[in-house]
Amino acid sequence: MSSRPPSDRAAGAHRKEANRAHIFIVEFGPGLVFKMYSNESKGGKFPSMAPRISWQMDAEGVVDDSYNKCGYTNPQAAGGNAEFIFDGPAVFPEYLSDVKVLVCPSDASGGTEYWVGVDPTADPSAVDPCALTAESYMYLGWALNGAPGKDYLKTGVDPNDPTLDPASILGTYVDAMFAAQIATTLGKQVTAGLGGNAYDADIPTFANDDGNDVTLYRMREGIERFFITDINNPAASAQAQSEIPVMFDMASSTAGEFNHIPGGENVLYMDGHVEFLKFPGDFPATRAFVSLVALF
Repeated sequence: MSSRPPSDRAAGAHRKEANRAHIFIVEFGPGLVFKMYSNESKGGKFPSMAPRISWQMDAEGVVDDSYNKCGYTNPQAAGGNAEFIFDGPAVFPEYLSDVKVLVCPSDASGGTEYWVGVDPTADPSAVDPCALTAESYMYLGWALNGAPGKDYLKTGVDPNDPTLDPASILGTYVDAMFAAQIATTLGKQVTAGLGGNAYDADIPTFANDDGNDVTLYRMREGIERFFITDINNPAASAQAQSEIPVMFDMASSTAGEFNHIPGGENVLYMDGHVEFLKFPGDFPATRAFVSLVALF
């Protein structure tokens, strides 16, 4: 039973609902962001992960005084800190008109100050879409569902093992070859050159730790068919979309660093519904996945 007074519990519930509304707006609010984008994009693709950004990034976030509009690859260097945010110029302002919905109401440290361009010749209030950062939410450009042996998670392990050591997850809880492919893809973007986008494609088939072939598919309409296990179920396609996360609250292996204390995250799924997952819990709110994200 909660020891917080009723007023505090009510306030926490209100913030949770407000956050759910914010992340819901990203999908079904102004411009119907991702769905409308995919309806008009070649191959029904969702936006890719941002290939270029306007700030240098380190482990603490934005490096002050480093602003260069769309001037850096994401990440800037191999092994550097990547911003898991969608491609801003592809979405703003045509599909997303209000970037403030990208900051969770419960995120005490989130802000939009870095999203405004600092070019002295530009409108001081104008948003630079290359300057968008993953302040509150993480965006996935590829379709994952966390099934053991299918993407990040090794088979036969508990992704929420309380003894899991984040420093030694590769090859034990997290498929090492999966992590290597993500690192390789980030490295390709570093050398992609101006106009290059290593994120706008499937991650090619590779052999995972178990020796099975795995392909990481770009998020796009119809991709859910690759996740269907019961082909005789007419509702399987809709069910598969409801299990593929697109965007969710930034997570941490430390519960106190969550937007929602004592720990949990709102998750926007491919079908457009939003669900709150407690941590540790279902993918992507597992100890193993959260520890994996921290590596990049």
